Amino acid sequence: MASISKLSVRGIRSFSPTDSEQVISFTHPVTVIVGANGCGKTTIIESLKYAITGSLPPGNKSGQAFIHDPKSVGQSVVKGCIKLRFQNRAGGSMVVVRSMELTQKKTTLSFKQLDGILRTTDPNTGERVSMSHKCTELDRQIPALIGVGKSVLEHVVFCHQEDSSWPLMEGAVLKKRFDEIFDSTRYTKALEEIRKTRIKYVNRGKEEKAELEGLASHKFAAEGFRRELEDCEDQLSEMAREMEGHDEELQTVDGQIIGYEEVLSEVKEMKERVVEKEGDVARQRSVCEHVRSMLDRDLTAECSEAQLKTMLSSFDETVRDDKKKLERKEEEFESMKRDIERLNGVIRDLYRHKDKLEGDKEHNESLKGQRLEIIRRTAQDYDLPLPGGMAARNSIDSSICPSTQQDLLLDDDEANLELAPHDVAAYLSSLNSASTKIETQLNSLRHNIQKQEDDIQSQIVEIKSKQTSIENEQRRVNAENRSKRQELGNLTSLSQSISGGGGSARVRQSEVEEAQNRAKQAAEEHERLQKSQRLNDIPTEMKEYERQVDKLKRQIEDDTEACR
Repeated sequence: MASISKLSVRGIRSFSPTDSEQVISFTHPVTVIVGANGCGKTTIIESLKYAITGSLPPGNKSGQAFIHDPKSVGQSVVKGCIKLRFQNRAGGSMVVVRSMELTQKKTTLSFKQLDGILRTTDPNTGERVSMSHKCTELDRQIPALIGVGKSVLEHVVFCHQEDSSWPLMEGAVLKKRFDEIFDSTRYTKALEEIRKTRIKYVNRGKEEKAELEGLASHKFAAEGFRRELEDCEDQLSEMAREMEGHDEELQTVDGQIIGYEEVLSEVKEMKERVVEKEGDVARQRSVCEHVRSMLDRDLTAECSEAQLKTMLSSFDETVRDDKKKLERKEEEFESMKRDIERLNGVIRDLYRHKDKLEGDKEHNESLKGQRLEIIRRTAQDYDLPLPGGMAARNSIDSSICPSTQQDLLLDDDEANLELAPHDVAAYLSSLNSASTKIETQLNSLRHNIQKQEDDIQSQIVEIKSKQTSIENEQRRVNAENRSKRQELGNLTSLSQSISGGGGSARVRQSEVEEAQNRAKQAAEEHERLQKSQRLNDIPTEMKEYERQVDKLKRQIEDDTEACR
């Protein structure tokens, strides 16, 4: 028989999580719990119910009110633990541990059920075994181990005082509650399943009966087919015996046919050999006729066979000598052929070399023309004296049109493109001296431009300093103007207060007039500075100087590019 032994509670409702666990032992057969209101009697019953069934008490805000309040202990997280030792229906001792956690967030509380533990003792080894389970698994296992339904535990054994009046509820709710307690729904489902199974098997019997009738008709047809099969097998056996007799006759005839075929093949081979021999004889005769037609004279009628053999043996030696001579001539021919190919290769190489030299010549002529054109252009651009030969050729009548003059110059250059080495050296010397002179001029020009740029930069710096001083003066005048205006306002208010007070304060009228004059002078000075034309001319002058600097930089770049 199942029973409850001990209950340990910590962190549940009024049981503080900081204190040690509160252990309650249950005696047999009855345990009475007595205490004042709020001491935890109902909490013990709720803890027993939660430990066995996993059901939280009603009206606890989804478990938030079931755990100790975190605010009362000054913690953000409070853990509650319930341990229950009980005897299962087999008499074995078991312990179930259920844990919960309540977290205090900024404005809300968060309740969480942790995995439970079920401890037992192994009957074979005597060791303690702990198994961790999900909460839903423990909710099913523990009522089964105790041997009492979950509905009985919730609504009868551990019925909460707020739900104790459920027998007085309306009929439908009361029937549903009694069905859950006595598990009558399971029997109703079992009867429905039996009814469905009976209908299923009745339908299956009808199908089997129809199938049996079909099988009976098939059996009758099969018996007829079997009789026909036996008759066919008898006919086949008789036909097989007749075929065996015919096979023996066929074997005898096949042997005779094979003998006849062998004789026919031999006759055919003999005919083929006769035809082949006749062909050989005809070929030999044609060869003999051909040889006789090639001979100057036919010696077979004039000489005997021995003489012909002697002549044939000497003829072979003559043929061998002729063959050797022919071979020597062929070797000489091959040697001459190789020499001709080698000479042809040399000729091709010479032609290629000739083409290459002609191409180099044309390239050299074009380079000479380019050189003369460059010399003429540089001499014209920088007033340099032309080399001796070119100076004579360059004196062309200025009355000739430019195009005709250019054609004459080109024709003259093509006719004589050579220049003496001393002429080229003299021209290079004059070109170097001109280059040195141009570089000197360029450096002087750069120095002057740099000097102008430095002067402009110094003027820009001076103008900027003047602008800064003017702006500082303007800010000072503005500040002084504001202070004077403020002083004027103070004096005006003071004058009004004095005129309204009727002589309660003594202020001289001359001081007020003097302050007003100073404020008026400050305003005139500020207006004069605002209208000053110099203040507006400074940015225009700065832009003009910047444009001059950019112009000088572009001029330097153009001169540098021209020198290159």
